[in-house]
Amino acid sequence: MRRVISGPPGLQLQLTVAWILLGAVALLHAAESSANARAPKAEEVTDFSLLDVNGRCYQLRRQTEVKAVVLMIGGNGCPIVRQNVHKFQALRQKFSGKKARFWMINASPQDDDASIKREANELNINLPILKDESQLVAYSLGVKRTAEVIAISTKDWTIFYRGALDDQLVEGGSKPEPTENYLENALVAFLSGKDVALAKTRAAGCVVHYEAPLGKLENDISYAKDVAPILAAQCVSCHSEGNIGPFNMSSYKAVKGYSDTMREVLLNKQMPPWHADPHYGKFQDDRSISIAQARALVR
Repeated sequence: MRRVISGPPGLQLQLTVAWILLGAVALLHAAESSANARAPKAEEVTDFSLLDVNGRCYQLRRQTEVKAVVLMIGGNGCPIVRQNVHKFQALRQKFSGKKARFWMINASPQDDDASIKREANELNINLPILKDESQLVAYSLGVKRTAEVIAISTKDWTIFYRGALDDQLVEGGSKPEPTENYLENALVAFLSGKDVALAKTRAAGCVVHYEAPLGKLENDISYAKDVAPILAAQCVSCHSEGNIGPFNMSSYKAVKGYSDTMREVLLNKQMPPWHADPHYGKFQDDRSISIAQARALVR
């Protein structure tokens, strides 16, 4: 549609320029909106707390004195982990003075503390190895394979890189040397205050098997049959009217409204309020919940 402008030539020129500027602003806003729609939303990591194989506790959101926490998903016997762990350790050494912390997490149900320690000694691994016994942290992070690395900013607890450590391992084989050091490049950019050019790659590794009821092929969880009995036995004595719990688990609606909070406090072990290490034996008046119960609640 053509717009006809009448009036003196000077006024016509001013109006024409104004329409051009308005059109340019509209195009810029449209481009910005389109770019924002396409830009991936930063993935925030829920706080978690895990013990390493020596019984020491590590909590993600207590690491505020560093700029980044970098995780590698471990697994005994995985050839990809065995090839990459020393490169991961070398990066830990390289960035030790640059405010980055490096941990391994083992969520493989077939690995116990003793076998993890044996493999760590065999491979001369001196990294903290956190045992995700319930698999809830790996499940929350969406981990599918061992050897995946995940780099987390402690400023806003979002992931700024996840995927392969580098490009040395390819489908069906490997290169003599890597040509792209994905994790190292991401760390250099992030710690320099620059945008990470490649924030996600495909990780090669062994598939992590999730035990029931976290596994994909398991039946859906029933609130009435699976969840409510756990809450009644372990939680409602505190989370009810007149008791110490900060909210009442009086109905499905109430529990559903606090479900994200419940998931978070299960992962960071704020709840249930019981921190005695079960590896040391049975305790009187135990207020803990079992691994199977925690999995059912999170699922």
